[in-house]
This record gives sequence, C-alpha cells and structure tokens, in this order.
Amino acid sequence: MYTDGLIEGRVDGGDERLDVPGLTGLLADPANRAVPLADLPAWLVGRAEQINGGPLADDVAMLLVTRGGGR
Repeated sequence: MYTDGLIEGRVDGGDERLDVPGLTGLLADPANRAVPLADLPAWLVGRAEQINGGPLADDVAMLLVTRGGGR
C-alpha cells in the first residue's frame, strides 16, 4: 500500500513528515495488527491525521493489495 497524501502529513505539528518510515512503522507495530484489513485504510488516515495534529493538507488516495486473506 502506498499513498503520498499520508506520507506528506506532519509529525507533531512540526516540519518533519510522516514519510515512508513513519507509515511502515504504523503498519509494523504489533498493537495495530488487530485492525481488521477492511478497516485499515480509514484507520491509517485517522492515525495520520492524529499524528499531523488535524486534517491532512493533501488528498489521500489508497490502493490496498492483499495476498489471500492475510496481510
């Protein structure tokens, strides 16, 4: 999964961007594995907005590709 709208979000209201490492960190956190796959896109947008300190400045388009029923 990849989307530029998410990775361009800011971290804690500063100049640092969420970027790819931040996005993959969210996905890799074992505590977040409980999020159902169907809910993952909306959950990611919500987390990115939370980290950003509000709505994202850019639009978000996402493509989720899975293999079988897992992640």
